[in-house]
Amino acid sequence: MRFNKVCAASLGLLALAATGCASSQGSGAGSESIRADAASGKIGPAFLEWYGKFQATQQQSAVFGGMLTRNSGTGTVVFTAAGPKQMRVRMDVSISNNDPVRLPWALVSGDCGSNAIPLMTVASFPELSASNGRATLDATLPLPLPVTGTYHVNVFNPGTYGQDEGEVMICAPLTLKRLDH
Repeated sequence: MRFNKVCAASLGLLALAATGCASSQGSGAGSESIRADAASGKIGPAFLEWYGKFQATQQQSAVFGGMLTRNSGTGTVVFTAAGPKQMRVRMDVSISNNDPVRLPWALVSGDCGSNAIPLMTVASFPELSASNGRATLDATLPLPLPVTGTYHVNVFNPGTYGQDEGEVMICAPLTLKRLDH
């Protein structure tokens, strides 16, 4: 009888521990679950979005004798499916430059700073037109919405062509999320 009580108590604790572990996986596991469901086709592109927040980057400046300078800029970017072979991008960026400028940008695979090649040439992405320190963009790109992988968005300094990481002003790592329809 004592053995059965010990076994029952042990099984009860084991079940409780398993429940606690499953519920503690929370947000981190949710993101991985969405990635797995998207990769397997359980969730289609129409129910997904890539979301990112821009973060400043450090850059070596020739103007200041090779010193590292910190670029400033904030904002968000969202990619959603616009059709089977198109995706919609909405971007809202604030920068410290108040002069009217045109900013090249690109969607790139990998993490920020990876120096990977963009999914299209930088010139193929519609430029951000900034004035008074703010730029917005709502455009459609001739690319299908990716459902697997790791991506980021680079916004390049005004007057550059996005040829290397040294020209990146701000970067947004992207996270795959499920849309709430």
